[in-house]
Amino acid sequence: MIGRMLVKEVTKVGASHPRLNSGRCIDARQAKEKCGRCQKVCPKGAIVAPQNGRVDWDLCVGCELCTAVCPAEAFSLTADTRAAAQKLLGDGRPSHVVACRQTQAGADMKVWCLGSLRWELLARLALEGRLELIHGDCESCERRGSLACFEATRDRLRDFLGEERYDRLVSIGKREAGEGREVTRREMFGGFFSGMRGKREEEEKQQAEQLSSEIEGVRLSIMRRMDRMEEGEAAYGYVVPGFTEKCWACGICERICPNRAIEMEKRGEEWTVACYPILCTGCGTCGLICPEKAIDGVKPIRLEPGVRRAVIHVNADVCTECGAAVKPGEGHTLCIRCRAKARNKKR
Repeated sequence: MIGRMLVKEVTKVGASHPRLNSGRCIDARQAKEKCGRCQKVCPKGAIVAPQNGRVDWDLCVGCELCTAVCPAEAFSLTADTRAAAQKLLGDGRPSHVVACRQTQAGADMKVWCLGSLRWELLARLALEGRLELIHGDCESCERRGSLACFEATRDRLRDFLGEERYDRLVSIGKREAGEGREVTRREMFGGFFSGMRGKREEEEKQQAEQLSSEIEGVRLSIMRRMDRMEEGEAAYGYVVPGFTEKCWACGICERICPNRAIEMEKRGEEWTVACYPILCTGCGTCGLICPEKAIDGVKPIRLEPGVRRAVIHVNADVCTECGAAVKPGEGHTLCIRCRAKARNKKR
């Protein structure tokens, strides 16, 4: 019996299953509004209470839909997907084919459903030169419930790349076995000059090997790839919190953000809020918990290659005791914490 229990414990979260970091779950970080996206999308009802780490991995089929829809990245890529992605990013080829397992067409990588892929991974593959996504008969497929996930991923990928670049780099269609795969002229001659790629190919391979289990590693890889883009490339689309003039840098959003995309900074007597679009997933948690209602949803933003962040200047006073931010217009010279300490000393 003990032997069976040990085997079950070792195998229940294998290479084909995501892993859950419940501390990153939005519902674990705030109770104002329930997220529950992973529970709604799970085809087997395996996710019970992600904020408490409760997932019945025995029911999990490794579809990775939870990984695709979780804005807090509480679910990591499976080891299988991570290994496949590392292989693709390190092969040095300028085009790749990704297909769902329901189609018999040949592909460089196959997944449970195209809806289980996050846009960041597709964007990273597209930036190599070309990405072809192959699906089967989605309308009659038993997995058609995840079609909405893929449509959302496709739209996000288009927003990031821009219409012109998306049309040039990404193709989506249905292809049956034996139809073959189109080979680009660049790819055809790539093999003849494989020994001449030198340093650039080695850098690409090293970056692929550094791909972490979290999707954050994929986004950082995107940023490094963008840094090598030619000057004049069109800007790329991201999302950031829509800070308004009500913000006074209280820092609650900085502490609550599951992706560390917000950073409060003091420069002299001025305060700024730095948003890192490469980290922001648009989950909206910051807006939910902001006591001042100073965040007006999530806003699209386009960044040129090499630009790391968006900086917003905010109106705030400075605590005379510790230098923290103080809400202006209320006549206080001390921040909330220092005022509390002063009250405790009087007692």
